[in-house]
Amino acid sequence: MYDYQPSLSPRFIAYVRDFLLDLEIDPSPFFKETGLSVVADDELGTTLSIGDVCQLFNVVSNKLERPYFGVELARGYHYEASSLIIVAFMAAPDVRSALQTLLRYDQYVDSAIETTLTHSGGLSCFEVNLLAPEGVNTEQLSEYLLFFLANSIKIATRKILPAARVSFTHQSSKSVEPLEAIFHAPVIFGAKHNSLFFETDFLDSPLHTKNQLIYDVNTRGLREIFTSAGEHFDFVQAVHRQVLLQLKTGNPTVGSVAEALQLSTRTLRRRLSDHGLKLQDVKNEARAQRAIFYLTQTQMPLSQVALEVGFSEMSAFSRAFRLWTKMSPQECRDLEANSKVIHLKVD
Repeated sequence: MYDYQPSLSPRFIAYVRDFLLDLEIDPSPFFKETGLSVVADDELGTTLSIGDVCQLFNVVSNKLERPYFGVELARGYHYEASSLIIVAFMAAPDVRSALQTLLRYDQYVDSAIETTLTHSGGLSCFEVNLLAPEGVNTEQLSEYLLFFLANSIKIATRKILPAARVSFTHQSSKSVEPLEAIFHAPVIFGAKHNSLFFETDFLDSPLHTKNQLIYDVNTRGLREIFTSAGEHFDFVQAVHRQVLLQLKTGNPTVGSVAEALQLSTRTLRRRLSDHGLKLQDVKNEARAQRAIFYLTQTQMPLSQVALEVGFSEMSAFSRAFRLWTKMSPQECRDLEANSKVIHLKVD
């Protein structure tokens, strides 16, 4: 069984460490306080919990009295030490290709971040949802992610992203004016999603940093790493992750999952069979794991949990959840509150 634990890339360690070193500040005390290693930043190394990363961001922000630390961190990002995904992003031919690269591959290294790109009425919306347990303060991380995107596009296109508005899920007592100045758009706190709205026509803007050879080499490398079984990759985990993403917008099929993983349907079936699985097995387990996460780590209403894992009716969700765990969704939530162990067996 794949243990569903939303996580972030170890590269976040490097981002914070290098920011502090640029300020000639010893990063060790900040990392020691959060229990993180200052050097464990290998791109394909042990992942980090989103709670630990948010704690690190918040410790630095508070101790240095930098309420806009997330934005400062994004502005000081070291592109020369980028991950493979960001190298490919910056080398893409245009904004659309860059965002598609990010959408396709970041899901594998940052499973605690869900991104979508939608279009309506001449505006595009890049949405960033963080899968964080209840009580985790995501303010600095959310602001980092959206400004990193806007700033990277500005650097690559030599143009300011024509943003219509920016929204964040967190509430904040700090002034919104500095954020509006850097995003060049109205900023809203307490929204349903972290979202960056901009003119759809801008997607066709060419990148001045484009390099077709680097783009081709890096995207080929990303495909090999994330769509083939190997030392750094779990094939079932990738299918599991893709199913979770597709459950938010519809019913994953062999065809849709295979296309997302850039495999033939025959290859997908064969490789799942090598693990003794069918796609329906992965779908059931993905739904169960995601439901348990929401029930035990958040206060999301039960009806919303049902929708998040692909059930339009609460009764159908309750029946399925009882088959998976031998308990009702409410009993699962109550058990977690009483610190009991939840056993999952999906047939």
